[in-house]
Amino acid sequence: MNKVSGIYKIINKADGKYYVGSSKDIYGSNGRYKYHLKCLRSNTHRNDYLQNAWNKYGKDNFDFLLVESVSDVEKLLEIEQKYLDIAKNEQDKCYNLEFKSTGGQWSEHTKNKMRGSNNPNYGKKNIGGNHFGNTYFKGRTHSEETKQKMREAALRRKNRQENLSLLPATI
Repeated sequence: MNKVSGIYKIINKADGKYYVGSSKDIYGSNGRYKYHLKCLRSNTHRNDYLQNAWNKYGKDNFDFLLVESVSDVEKLLEIEQKYLDIAKNEQDKCYNLEFKSTGGQWSEHTKNKMRGSNNPNYGKKNIGGNHFGNTYFKGRTHSEETKQKMREAALRRKNRQENLSLLPATI
């Protein structure tokens, strides 16, 4: 099948909301259609709003439509921007997080999600924190009883390792 480039929409038939995007290869073996389906089915889509709607309404309530075929891929982002401008004016009807045609660059929302939080300061406040990735435990100390149990467990591990090294090697 020849590559189809253009503008597409993922439309929620239940409430009419949509996601608009563009691709140089919409329906190919590595095209956007298959990418979106794979991510939505595996619950890993980077757009939380679209993913939540997919989870709520199910795959049968979504259509993937080619809105406009674009033969000149050099103009693809320019044409997508026209559709994004419309979407920006009706944000309550769309799932898009960004309204600038950037050619696949991730939104700040997605970057923060990949960092593990939708808080733009995530990570900054945790520098110097603990290995749990949050500040909940920062500044807390273990009780003496807990420290003693940790020491005993460490000694048991050490003794077990030493005893294993004394056993004869078997082939």
